[in-house]
Amino acid sequence: MMNEFDYEELLFSLFGINDEQREDDDFDIDRCILR
Repeated sequence: MMNEFDYEELLFSLFGINDEQREDDDFDIDRCILR
């Protein structure tokens, strides 16, 4: 079990996504990955 590990945090940090974008309702992490 890796409860303490947050994959979403890792993705956001990897792709340099800031808090403002994270809080955007239209924001989709998949769009960043696929671009």
